[in-house]
Amino acid sequence: MSPGSLALLTDLYQVTMACGYWKLGRADEEAVFNLFFRRAPFRGAHAIAAGLQEALRYMAEFRFTPEDVAYLGTLRGNDGQRLLEPGFLAYLASLRLTLDVEAVPEGTPVFPHEPLLRVRGPLAQCQLLETPLLNCINFSTLIATKAARICEAAGGDPVVEFGLRRAQGSGVDPEVDSYSGFFDNGRRRSTGLGDYLRVHEVREVVVLGLATDYCVKFTTLDALSLGMAATLVEDGCRGVELAPGDVAAALAEVRAAGGAVRRSADLLG
Repeated sequence: MSPGSLALLTDLYQVTMACGYWKLGRADEEAVFNLFFRRAPFRGAHAIAAGLQEALRYMAEFRFTPEDVAYLGTLRGNDGQRLLEPGFLAYLASLRLTLDVEAVPEGTPVFPHEPLLRVRGPLAQCQLLETPLLNCINFSTLIATKAARICEAAGGDPVVEFGLRRAQGSGVDPEVDSYSGFFDNGRRRSTGLGDYLRVHEVREVVVLGLATDYCVKFTTLDALSLGMAATLVEDGCRGVELAPGDVAAALAEVRAAGGAVRRSADLLG
């Protein structure tokens, strides 16, 4: 899979099915694929739809690069022959999606057998998108549903969640993935946290977790750069310390930027 290309983030089954449609002359027949679930997670009655932004971005950028096509050309079947014909590979190389997409808005409660997303267009295109769209929507919807249940159970109390370290998909989106809570690694794009806090009139953040000299430090510095007051909880963190003194240097950097470094007893007492 080439850098910047995620067309091969799929099952080989989808590619061979699309090839079959192409060989039969049916690749451009109109089809409709509905994405839905049969049973709500966590023994609940509904789910919270999520992942739409990621799905739309995937479709907008979908293409097979020359490197992708070259790799597919190396695949062999059980008989040792080419799995995919050169004509089909040429079809993939020039393929651009021409689909209509309908979806429920992000954050909408949805119920079993109710479509979260529908794609309408050429059969082969719909088939190639089946696995990646399930990947985009399913996990995000699961996490959004769990988050909604936790917040409801908390009864209005604050909720702190560390699920990112266990989340599928983390580290594959260079536009969002980060070791700061506010920006991507190159500060080219906001994660949306700053806007969210601003809308809710949150003017001060308290940061703790892992690791002092990476995520915690950069999240605190970014909060300060956005005009928020920021406090780093020293004994609520642990450092990586690739080099001796990294943690001390991180704390000094936060103080120099105008942030506070305090211990949990000071905050709770």
